[in-house]
Amino acid sequence: MDSLKGRIVDIVFQGEDTGYAIIRIFAESGEACVLTGTMPLINCGEYIEATGNWVEHPVYGRQFKVQSYEKTLPQSEDDVLVYLSSGVVKGVGKALARRIVRQFGEHTMDVIVEQPDRLAEVKGISLSKAREISESFVAQRAMQEVVTYFAQIGLSANVAYKVYNSLGALCLPLVQTNPYILANPEYKIGFRHVDQIAAQIGYDMDSPNRMEAALRNCLSAMSMNGHTCLEDHSLINTTADMLNADPECLLPVLENMLSARKLIGLDIDGHRRIYLPDLYNAEMGVAKRLLELVPAEFPDTEILERRLGRMVGNSFLCGAELSDEQLSAVESAICRGVTVITGGPGTGKTTTIRCMVELFEGSGLVVSLAAPTGRAAKRMTETSGAEAKTVHRMLEISYTDQTKTRFVFNRDRNNPLDADVVIVDEMSMMDIQLMEALLVAIKPGCRLVLVGDADQLPSVGPGKVLQDIMDSGICPVVYLTQVYRQAAESMIITNAHRINQGEMPICNVKDKDFYYIPAHSSETLYGKIITLCKDKLPATFGFNPATDIQIITPTRRGDAGVAELNKVLQQALNPKALHKTERKMGDVVFRVGDRVMQNKNNYDMECYRVGQIEAEYGVYNGDLGTIREINNASGTITVELTDGRFCSYDHSNIEELEQAFATTVHKSQGSEFPCVVLVLFGGPRMLQNRNLLYTAVTRARKLLVVVGLQETMATMVRNKSKSERMSSLREMLEK
Repeated sequence: MDSLKGRIVDIVFQGEDTGYAIIRIFAESGEACVLTGTMPLINCGEYIEATGNWVEHPVYGRQFKVQSYEKTLPQSEDDVLVYLSSGVVKGVGKALARRIVRQFGEHTMDVIVEQPDRLAEVKGISLSKAREISESFVAQRAMQEVVTYFAQIGLSANVAYKVYNSLGALCLPLVQTNPYILANPEYKIGFRHVDQIAAQIGYDMDSPNRMEAALRNCLSAMSMNGHTCLEDHSLINTTADMLNADPECLLPVLENMLSARKLIGLDIDGHRRIYLPDLYNAEMGVAKRLLELVPAEFPDTEILERRLGRMVGNSFLCGAELSDEQLSAVESAICRGVTVITGGPGTGKTTTIRCMVELFEGSGLVVSLAAPTGRAAKRMTETSGAEAKTVHRMLEISYTDQTKTRFVFNRDRNNPLDADVVIVDEMSMMDIQLMEALLVAIKPGCRLVLVGDADQLPSVGPGKVLQDIMDSGICPVVYLTQVYRQAAESMIITNAHRINQGEMPICNVKDKDFYYIPAHSSETLYGKIITLCKDKLPATFGFNPATDIQIITPTRRGDAGVAELNKVLQQALNPKALHKTERKMGDVVFRVGDRVMQNKNNYDMECYRVGQIEAEYGVYNGDLGTIREINNASGTITVELTDGRFCSYDHSNIEELEQAFATTVHKSQGSEFPCVVLVLFGGPRMLQNRNLLYTAVTRARKLLVVVGLQETMATMVRNKSKSERMSSLREMLEK
């Protein structure tokens, strides 16, 4: 590890949300150097002492990559002037900085820290302004102390930045008094790491703080696997195993947390389930609000029923003849406060939604369409003919911090949605907290229609909302089972239903759309996928590899995982070339021409279309595109999305971009692609189940090619077990 000292003379880039910076310094050796890394709150004129490594950038040459750093205050009058003129101190601009330095000279920094009232001697500074200037400067110093302390205990400046933004000026004493504050999931440190830090600073390892943090960590970890709660004995035993402790020691700690409402207990049939407060409030909120919406009565029911009868009689309704099941679904939506519509592919869910939109809007009612993800919302817009939004956008999300991890919804109980009918598609993807936010924003007297396929993968977030509502029996559930003739001709649809019934798919039927190609080694697997994407699928079916073909796989790791497949496919489909600029980010090399995906919703991202002056806003989790330009001078990557919009990524949001020659089945949920190449090649047992295979197959619209091991496919068809999620929504609704 090398070290470097010098004065900061230029800040090339500084990310407010991540603390990442590119700076130039004038080193003690007399050399001008470029430093890169996480360096929050650095300013021109300050002196920095950094540790790290020298690296050779392919474009910019020699740079110093910072691992940790400390900074010291400027000493000379010139440096103090540069420092204060940089905007580091709130309320001090260049003109005022000159007056302050002229008044106090080289003693300026001492005056600001130790005698702030003396700043009022400067023309234009009141006593209150003087104290405000001093407080701003002290806050900067406090942040630097946090960064320095965190470096000593092995935590990055980026983590220090997050913790300081969360806890404020008392951050350091709070962490020193109880290091287990750092086990908060939003800091992404991990309980094991926090445990090591506590031991390092000599903290009492039998402290109740440690046990409380462990219990919360266990519940939080379980929520990542979809559970909203755990039974008390399971929580105690799992936590005791993690701590290598006696379960009896945890019992009084748990009881104290329950008494203090740090955790919530719920008795279900003589068994106590333990919740994190947020998840308990969400689940209870969903139950209460649904039970308020279900019994609603509507004065326009007869009018709508007569209109429906006329439309059906004239065969005018959405240009399609409704089956009895579909008609029952529409009638339920007319009469009942909450209706669930479920069915597999090809059973007419989309037609039913279109018919409801036509009926309700034709009667003067305001209809809002939504889906949990951006891709699902786009699909809903395309298939229904009416605008659909993500639930987040419909609820008018706004962020409360620069890192965009904390947010509020502007649509809520006090500002409900202006809708008479709300229709939500892809309900299997809806988690409990998003469902609560939606229900809170629905006004009394609004009809709610929930549409989804209960056999698909459950939500990424905690809960099993759709299944629990269906199982509770509190509202009508209309099952669409009839597969329509056109859909029945597709082997994709036919095989999806066969898989759902535990039967092996029928493959390689001539002139059909479902094929299987065996591959018994990773080399063979890669070769066949590459041949398909480069040659056979484009030549035979006319698919464009850059926009029409999507490789999906159950797993992220291993020979058939996303990480390895993306490396292999990039090399084959978009090889290195002199005219293709590259940029390395960790283990990934982005290259002009790469297929990429947005990995989180970003509602503020500016996008432009060719020939269009005004910007459009919003890029969604799962949106696909192609890298068109990498500008290493500005640090930007320009992506053309599949809908023709262009957007630019820089240091502040580059982590939202990932390669997408291949993606996981979970990530593809809610999307459809013209052609899917599904890779089945062993992998973790927990990912080899029927509903994952069913979800994967139903992502293909025109053609599906399975490549890999037939025994993996057979294992998935046989394994109907789903990872059971612990939740209490059904019981809450039943009671």
